[in-house]
Amino acid sequence: MGNLYDVNSACLRYIVPFKYLGTFENTVSKVEAQQEKEPNKQGEYQRLWERRKSTSNGPESDLYGYVRNEYRFDNDIDTLAEEKTGCEWLFWKSVEAEGKKGKKIKELLYYPDGIKKDSSELPKAWNVSITNLGLMIFRNGLGFVWYEIEIPKNGVDSNELKHFQNMIRELNRGEASALWEKRISDIEPYFGLVLEEKTDNYKAYMIPFLLGYWVNDIVSFLDVTYLAERKNSYESMIKKSMQSVSGLPNEKINNVNTSNVVTCNLPDKAILFTYASFGSRTAEEDLENKYSLIFHITNGYKDSYHFSSEVKSEIKRPFDNAFWYATQEGAAYLSWPVADNKEVFDNLIPSKVRTDYFALYLKVLYQSFSLLIYAEKIQTEISAVNGKYLIEPLDKRITELFGEINLFLTKSMATSVSHIHHQSEFYVYLKEQLRVHDDVKSVTSGLNALDILQREQRQREESKRVQEAWQEEQRRDREAQEERAKREEREKKSDGKIQAIMGLFALLGISSALVDCFDFIGKFDPKNGDFWDLVCSTQGWEIAFFIVIGVISAIAIVVSVKAIIDAFKNRD
Repeated sequence: MGNLYDVNSACLRYIVPFKYLGTFENTVSKVEAQQEKEPNKQGEYQRLWERRKSTSNGPESDLYGYVRNEYRFDNDIDTLAEEKTGCEWLFWKSVEAEGKKGKKIKELLYYPDGIKKDSSELPKAWNVSITNLGLMIFRNGLGFVWYEIEIPKNGVDSNELKHFQNMIRELNRGEASALWEKRISDIEPYFGLVLEEKTDNYKAYMIPFLLGYWVNDIVSFLDVTYLAERKNSYESMIKKSMQSVSGLPNEKINNVNTSNVVTCNLPDKAILFTYASFGSRTAEEDLENKYSLIFHITNGYKDSYHFSSEVKSEIKRPFDNAFWYATQEGAAYLSWPVADNKEVFDNLIPSKVRTDYFALYLKVLYQSFSLLIYAEKIQTEISAVNGKYLIEPLDKRITELFGEINLFLTKSMATSVSHIHHQSEFYVYLKEQLRVHDDVKSVTSGLNALDILQREQRQREESKRVQEAWQEEQRRDREAQEERAKREEREKKSDGKIQAIMGLFALLGISSALVDCFDFIGKFDPKNGDFWDLVCSTQGWEIAFFIVIGVISAIAIVVSVKAIIDAFKNRD
């Protein structure tokens, strides 16, 4: 058991991660459209989710602006900026909501040891309440719903806190519930235990409460799948819880009606975020006991989980009296203040935990679960058949995934988050403990190798296209040369046709020249009546002229006849 420590102050928050279907814009619109089922006294319907604004009136934050406002709205009406990777809302009754309504979201009774069947009266219970409730939606299909439970401020020791965390982290228990909801109503519920009579027929009821069913009801308006879920055990829990109170003498509702229970999968476990300031009951410091307590509270483990000495090296000690620890199950900031800094750890640090440390933890969880989602996409969307990654549709999807992951890494992996050094140190420590960088290498190394193969394949395809383009150009050049040769041949044939036509005209011209020649000679001796008489009587120069004309005509006739014969031979 070890030393017991009194819990002086605490901040206990629980995160449930989920995936949602549909576009980011439509999902945001669904959240903004949620309203109370009944109007208020003014006849107005209360909006269920209030935007977590960048200019919040809450406690001052020491985070850098770009981190503080990464998921928050600038005002109540503007659309979400494209630069933001997600958005955040608070339930309207939350203590941290802008209006500070001052109402508790749920008032519960917690029975540390449960309610035994043979009990003659109800055992001692804690009055606990859900004070804050938040919702976060991210562009990559991831979401968180988180809530804060307030425990009694006095009378709780370290072992009781350890047991509480172990019970509360289980969201879907099939056994009798340790949590019961207090409800005052004039309508008899389907099941429950009557605690006392009120006026005007009102009664105070105690109803079995299952956190997983409540969380599912909160996000039921979205189409969600929990990253860790199991079959609904709500009906089984109700029956066993009602059996546990069946022996009590109080007036009870014996007819348990579970017909309204919705059959669905519920979230299995919550991720813990714990801050606690302890007061030592002894002056002696027992580090071994503190390390063991840190290990069990952080993870929500029972004492049966073995605490090994190797865990000590993973627990960080930023100050002499403060300890950090984080695993996949949760994160914790535990302190054992002394007199001179008790006020700081009991009052100042809890406000910083809510505004800064919790925001940093959600940022790291976003990184861790986003990488898990990308690993799942790679596993389910990329074929395991060798060579399939070269097929165009799959090649395109791999390129899209590669770009999506690189954009995520660019937007979300900054290491400097606050001007307060130990806050940035806490953030870096969380990333180391959740092995975010190892997950980045795991997710991107194979995709990088595949991207290299695709690049090489694209280079080969590009070289092939260049070669084919060059060959096509060569083929076109050859065809062009052949076309030019054919055109020249056609031009030659066309020239032959022209020569043949000109030859015909030449024959006609020769015939006309001969006739003119005879007429010309006849003018010099018109008495001679026939050709041969004319020739015999013709003078010498006239004969010479006639011979020249005859030779030219003979040459023209030969050329013309040859051109006509060539044209007919070529069938032109």
